Amino acid sequence: MHRSTFLPLQHTATLIFSVDWGLGVARNRVLVRALDRSLAGCAVSFSALGVPAVLAEELGNDTDVGHVLDDVVPGFYVIEGPQGSGKTLACRRLFQKAVKRALVDLSAAFPVFVNASDVGSDLWGTIDSCCDGYVNSRVQSVLVIVDGVDERGAVEAKMLLREMESYARGNPKATLVATVRPIPGLNHNGNAIAMPTLDDDQIVSLVAKISGVPSETIYPTMWSVSLRESSRFPLFSVMMGVWLRQSSVMRGLSSHELVEYLAQASLAESVGNGEETDVLLQVLATKAVTYGARVRPHEVTPRLAKPESTEAMGRGVDTRDDGQGKANGASPIPIDGDEGGVR
Repeated sequence: MHRSTFLPLQHTATLIFSVDWGLGVARNRVLVRALDRSLAGCAVSFSALGVPAVLAEELGNDTDVGHVLDDVVPGFYVIEGPQGSGKTLACRRLFQKAVKRALVDLSAAFPVFVNASDVGSDLWGTIDSCCDGYVNSRVQSVLVIVDGVDERGAVEAKMLLREMESYARGNPKATLVATVRPIPGLNHNGNAIAMPTLDDDQIVSLVAKISGVPSETIYPTMWSVSLRESSRFPLFSVMMGVWLRQSSVMRGLSSHELVEYLAQASLAESVGNGEETDVLLQVLATKAVTYGARVRPHEVTPRLAKPESTEAMGRGVDTRDDGQGKANGASPIPIDGDEGGVR
């Protein structure tokens, strides 16, 4: 007599529950690691600008630091703003908020954060690999953030934006978010979100947090025009806070002098470490460019002496269409390991 191999109904239900429970635990473990890495990435960004390590970690963990993006319905969105406007930090905060939501709600969008330079030629495959085993990214709810799309160069950036638009059309439960600098010829059909600049109160708050100077003693209206306008971008407000930790001189200071100070201080810290200096020169040249564009890596090489490099940074470097990605690694799991500055 043939014996049935089917499990009793109650055993089947127990097995399904066990599998689902185990999957949920693994999913949450990945999300917690992603959240930790994202917060640490924020701290690294502040530290790279000269903020002391303890304070950088505090700012990185403070999700109120950085522009808080509104929740959006599924679709394709493009966050636009010049370098230093806080796009990356805003998207990290959006990602962190999505992770926290996904940890307590299995139906919430599964969050993915990747750098555009790590997407390669297959966005769909990249998303699938990030979500594999946790959610079916082709039909279920996902939030995909692709940071620094413009750094791929105009041609590749256009292609990637079109691919993101296509993905959003193919999965009505997907939310795709790209960050770009407004460069000529980089058109898109996404819902544009402009990064707001800081008002005087926000500048004072951020500068005071970083500098330790009482907020009532900070008067943006007394700063030079160039410095006040530059400080409306979070990058320069952070740099201003770093400056004030070291110097009480404010009047007459320009944004140019602020960058030069940061360059000289950072170079002094790296004396004796040639490899570190070479990398540092690339970072500093990026911060000092006239139009906010990133420099090509081959334009800052070990052959450049420190005085020559500092002089070049003081003049400003104009490289508007760089076509290069950031030198930051990405992981096939939804984490943001970007260690660049505040963009």
